[in-house]
Amino acid sequence: MLHVSLLARLPRVHRQESTTTQCIDRRESLRTWVNPPAEQKRGGSPVKPNIGAGDKGTTALLFGRRVSKASPQPEAYGTVDELNSTLGLAKSLCRQEYSRGIIDDIQKDLGIVAAEIATEPERHEELGKHGWIVSDEMVKKLEGSIEDIEHKVTMPNKFIIPGATPGAAAIDVARAVVRRAERRVVSLMETGDLRNQNVSAYLNRVSDVLFALARFEEAETVGGA
Repeated sequence: MLHVSLLARLPRVHRQESTTTQCIDRRESLRTWVNPPAEQKRGGSPVKPNIGAGDKGTTALLFGRRVSKASPQPEAYGTVDELNSTLGLAKSLCRQEYSRGIIDDIQKDLGIVAAEIATEPERHEELGKHGWIVSDEMVKKLEGSIEDIEHKVTMPNKFIIPGATPGAAAIDVARAVVRRAERRVVSLMETGDLRNQNVSAYLNRVSDVLFALARFEEAETVGGA
């Protein structure tokens, strides 16, 4: 089962760290938090896959209760995990350092988003003690990124057809994935399984950032080719 002590051992994020360091603190995969092996529970060896723990179709939420892998919470944070991976692909294909930096910042925050989704409402206060709450500041930072991108490139006034460059096309795929993640989160909010509205607001802003960033990436790459 998931160990709460894992949260206590995760350091605070340092935004200035290089992409090489990868800042595994706040965006470490939920899969490494759930079902840690016995040696890690004792505070010993690094995390290794706990093979077979989910063979019966269940998985653990962040504070330990096991649920079906087909239940709404795993579906939602699994989609966030998919988003993170898709963003990683987009980052590797982008030619503009500016684009890679914005994507990297989003990836660093997705661990917080996933943690909230994987925490039941009655344990939310406990999660907050570790600073793993999607905040107003996180949403406002994305709004600042949107404004900054719009100062760099003119947004189209018609529907776009993705695919002008590999990087921009990959960003547009990530934008479609984050829209799906947002829909999953809204479903959790409607059933009362998630109460922090900043989670859906954050994902909504991410989709706006990615739309604008894809236009920047294709304009700068094609224009500078």
